[in-house]
Amino acid sequence: MKCMKCGHENASGKFCTKCGSPLNANENEVAATVETTQQTVLQGGGQGQSQSNPQLEQAKRISKNYYTYFIDVLKQPLSQTNKVGQNQWVNSLITIALFSLLFPLTLYVSLGDLREWIESPFLNGIIKPFIGFAIFIVLMSAYTFGALKLSKLDVDFKVVLSRFGTLLVPVVVLFLLAFIMSLLDASLFAALLVFGFLIAIFAVPPFVLISFKKENNSGLDIFYSTLIIYLLAFLTIGLIGEFMFSIFLDMIEGIISSSLFDLF
Repeated sequence: MKCMKCGHENASGKFCTKCGSPLNANENEVAATVETTQQTVLQGGGQGQSQSNPQLEQAKRISKNYYTYFIDVLKQPLSQTNKVGQNQWVNSLITIALFSLLFPLTLYVSLGDLREWIESPFLNGIIKPFIGFAIFIVLMSAYTFGALKLSKLDVDFKVVLSRFGTLLVPVVVLFLLAFIMSLLDASLFAALLVFGFLIAIFAVPPFVLISFKKENNSGLDIFYSTLIIYLLAFLTIGLIGEFMFSIFLDMIEGIISSSLFDLF
């Protein structure tokens, strides 16, 4: 056994026969060194793994923030909306995306075998309506922004869109319930979809206006601002209704074509 202090080779024993240093201490020092090295490697590996997945950490952080935001808004929609600024921009966009996706997805699931009447069912049943609903919400936010400008209020479009998306949180909950019911073949899903969509048209815009409006403001009255938004909303549905409800249009077209083919 070699002494780590003087290098003398010892046949056996606990102490070096030349310098008297404990031989067991050498083993303990080696073991401690090995353990320290292993811990350093493990810590370095953990740091490397953490650094190699920044997207995952960011996704976790966004998910956690959105969950807190979602629950707070669901408890007090108008109160939380009044506090929303550009800091809730990402959360509002997520809500708008969920709103735009859940409506066509619920209809797509509920159709079942009727999807065979639709040409390119995934494209026309989910993708195109998703784009249509997203455009619709952005335009509704733009109309609300314009109404606020007519009221002589200095507002930012990004904040208006954020507040509009925030007030869609209760609607998203209705759409989630509708989606679950469509999976269970419960007919109530259609009523929830219609009710939620009507809220998005008739309830959200005036409450967004209220969140900005001042009582002593000399601009356009909120009553007329709301009527203008409603009018523009119906015009928009007429213009982009094909994107929003293409799943129904394609299904009806397919059924009519098939019926005419059978007749002739």
